[in-house]
Amino acid sequence: MPQAQSNQALLNYVNNWQKLGKVDGHQERIYNYWMLGQGATEIKPRWSIIRDVLHWVD
Repeated sequence: MPQAQSNQALLNYVNNWQKLGKVDGHQERIYNYWMLGQGATEIKPRWSIIRDVLHWVD
């Protein structure tokens, strides 16, 4: 990865942070949630007089 010499410390920090995320499973949990949709809850529609009382729409 190309970077300026003065940014070597930042690069090391970010690389170590990513490695820790892989080791403890955090990165995999985030991927499963955002990319695969695992663990996401379905949002129920709000209560509606037209839908719930009058049954005009499904």
